[in-house]
Amino acid sequence: MQHEIFLALAGCPGSTFTVSRESGLFEVITDLPFIHPSEVAILNRLSGLGTYYKQLNDFTKQQTTFCTALDLIKDEGNLYHKAMAYGFDKVLDSYRKKLVDVEQKCMMQPDLPISHIQHEFEDFQLLLPALDSCLKYVHNHKDP
Repeated sequence: MQHEIFLALAGCPGSTFTVSRESGLFEVITDLPFIHPSEVAILNRLSGLGTYYKQLNDFTKQQTTFCTALDLIKDEGNLYHKAMAYGFDKVLDSYRKKLVDVEQKCMMQPDLPISHIQHEFEDFQLLLPALDSCLKYVHNHKDP
């Protein structure tokens, strides 16, 4: 189960998680026989981070690809988006590092509970949704 959690945290829902129609976040597929109902809330909370990571990472990749000076002139807001993307990438680097560190811990101690993984990512439970809200605000308030 830990492998599926790490895939979801990395932005890949896989076969255990799906995108919720209501919230748009990754969540556990309902009625899986090998997941205890008490674990579903923790798994959904963790997998939600993967959704935010994917959205922020997609924006970062889109904005940090090579462009010419002519491209910058055509889109005046592009420079601000690029600066924002580089800032997001700094935060996402710490998230990626945490992901690798926790996965290595779990490989060394396979009996670590899901609550340990939840604890390790608790700092990002406020940070990534806030950055995602900032990104949505910028997208929704573009000048015509």
